[in-house]
Amino acid sequence: MNKVWDAIIASPPSDVHILIELGNDAWWSGFQEKAEALLNMAKSRPISNADDKAGLASKFARLLAEPDVAESLLESGGDKANSYDIDGIRLEIAAARLARASDQRSIDLISSSLKRATKSSSIYVNEQFLDALKKANALPALKSVGDAFVAEARVQDDPEERGNWFGLASGAYRRAGATLEAVTAAREGLESVPAAVLRRNGTRNGTPTPREAAVNANGFGTNPVRALYLAGEREEAVKFGYLTGYDRYKFAREANESPNPMWLIEDKSEFYLQDAMLDLVYKPDRSLARRMYEALSEHPVPDTYSTEPDESLLGTYAALAGERDEMLDHFRRAVTALHENGYFALDTAAIWRKGEVILQRPVFEK
Repeated sequence: MNKVWDAIIASPPSDVHILIELGNDAWWSGFQEKAEALLNMAKSRPISNADDKAGLASKFARLLAEPDVAESLLESGGDKANSYDIDGIRLEIAAARLARASDQRSIDLISSSLKRATKSSSIYVNEQFLDALKKANALPALKSVGDAFVAEARVQDDPEERGNWFGLASGAYRRAGATLEAVTAAREGLESVPAAVLRRNGTRNGTPTPREAAVNANGFGTNPVRALYLAGEREEAVKFGYLTGYDRYKFAREANESPNPMWLIEDKSEFYLQDAMLDLVYKPDRSLARRMYEALSEHPVPDTYSTEPDESLLGTYAALAGERDEMLDHFRRAVTALHENGYFALDTAAIWRKGEVILQRPVFEK
């Protein structure tokens, strides 16, 4: 893939919009240096379209952490774009500034935006902006945001919204170093979790355990128990019952635990296994991928359409672990077991190709 990106850079497209999109694709494919080259190339071109300027500004702020470049793109006409949330891009620029140094104007912009979110819905809160405040050591701002979230949670009638706001408040307090307030907010939100998860389960048959119900709900409604886990009360969070294995696995390091792949596997959720795989695609970790691959090999997950192990899933995790021979063995078995259906053949070929691309990324080529 390096050769492909090098060829594109050597003979780039004339359309600046395509150039921007290629830079974005390179970044999320794990080729950050190529992405930077393509985006800088786009910046050097004349750009007449306001949407292209705004899109490029967002990428310079969010991906490359270049707030001055991003701001200049907005000021030169990008702020007139119709297809982008310009206020959102300004927040990305503020976060990029805080990643470099404390800046009171950026702190005020982000904290006021987070507080305004209480007038709409918890889904509009991006926790990356809480992280940006933490990086700037803006502890009073974080605590103030936490107070605003708690106030909103206490007036909410909807159990999921109530729990979400308590969970977000706990996260703000935790980042501010206010552990007691973080734990207190998370605990206050726990009472809303069963009702929120039950509603997400709808009319499913049977009587699932709290954890099974949480898995069925794909973790929706469980924000307070995740927050409690992250606030340091790990045993209490696990005993409460509504913490999915995926969430424990995903946030283990933040909670000062080593992620155990079995927590994830025991959820018996193909959705979670695929999501965890994507995490490893975007944030390569060969050691963790190897542990996941070994655990899945010992406790294989059945293919969606049979009782046999999902060889394509195993092959992809083998690729993420940097193990070409094991990857090839799994995909060969997947091909041998193919149903007489063109869809499955194309699907397997696409996943196999993804494994090959993963192995060609810089993290494996070094």
